[in-house]
This record gives sequence, C-alpha cells and structure tokens, in this order.
Amino acid sequence: MAPGAEGLHARDFAFEADFASNLRCIPMAVRRKLDLAGVKLKLSHWLALPEPERQTLVEWHDDPGSITDLRRHLLARTAALADGPARPCPPPARSPGSNGAACPRPCWRLAPPGAAAR
Repeated sequence: MAPGAEGLHARDFAFEADFASNLRCIPMAVRRKLDLAGVKLKLSHWLALPEPERQTLVEWHDDPGSITDLRRHLLARTAALADGPARPCPPPARSPGSNGAACPRPCWRLAPPGAAAR
C-alpha cells in the first residue's frame, strides 16, 4: 500500500506483489471500485494513465460519494484516450439481507428456480 493510503479502499493483496510497485495491471482494490462505480475500464485505458494518476485511483476512497465522483472522473478522463472512453455498466445491486454488501446482478440468476430469497 502506498504511503498515506490507509484502509481497505487501497488494500493490495499478496498475489499482486510482483506488479503492484509499478501498477502495470489494475489492482483488485481499483477493480472493486470500478465495479461499485459501474465503469468498465480496459487495461489499455489504465496503461494510458500516468503512474501517479493510477496511484491516485488506488488510493481513491470507496464511500458512496467518492464512488460517484470516480465514475464521473473516469468517464470524462478517458473520453479523449486512443481506445475511446471507458464504458458505463450497471453498478451492482444491493442484496437484501447481505448487510449492505454489494452483489453483482448476475449472482441473482445463480439461485435455483423457486429458491427463497434470503
């Protein structure tokens, strides 16, 4: 984790250690925020951003207001990139009884037909 970046919003995982120092891949912490924001960011978009900007995205907070700001920022920031803008996608739905944890919409289809919702 970068100096000054505290909390789960910027957590890096052990398996990311070989590429986390130069951010050549999109870290899981950023992927999670992209899912919450409803943004499909390509690796080519990520690599087109300067490394300090990628680090800023790692450290970006994940409270609801920050996630809304992240979505706006990335859609605007990528608009002029060679691969075109990042694509908006539906943000995850909130699962009833999940203590507020996000659940992507496709997981609702995993329940067998007739299964009771929790």
